[in-house]
Amino acid sequence: MRRLGCAVALLAAAALAGCELGPTLTPEQWAAIETREIDGQREDVLRAAASVVLDEGYFYRASDHEAGILTGERVPAEAEDTFRRRGGMGSGHPASSIAVWVRPGAGDRCELRLQRYAMLDHQGHRHHIADAEGASRFAAAVERRMLGGEAVPIRGGAAPARGRMTP
Repeated sequence: MRRLGCAVALLAAAALAGCELGPTLTPEQWAAIETREIDGQREDVLRAAASVVLDEGYFYRASDHEAGILTGERVPAEAEDTFRRRGGMGSGHPASSIAVWVRPGAGDRCELRLQRYAMLDHQGHRHHIADAEGASRFAAAVERRMLGGEAVPIRGGAAPARGRMTP
């Protein structure tokens, strides 16, 4: 079962990688931009991160609880019904993607890593988004969820009707 979890995690990461465009950064630079430490047990952080992914308006694409990985996609509002009916497959609409990793850290701390990709066109070209401030806002929303509060809109301002986040 552990091998299956690892295989799912690798496939999810490969699917997000796609045909990637974006800044040329080292793995260490990406880690510094995308990773935040959070006080809490891995299970609690992962559960809160899953809620924040939904709060941001993403649909779950894949998850592996054992590996601590969640992926999701957000499609334009006009394409949501088509996306859902087709199970997210082959909807023909560009979507932005998110990947969240939660790993145990030292003591009662965890590492939360957030990767965002913007779909540039219908041919699958992706742009890996280097957004340190967005990673910090996401981590703060996770911490609020862990404290039992609702996560405020991450992109600022009031959330529009239906609880969707505006792009």
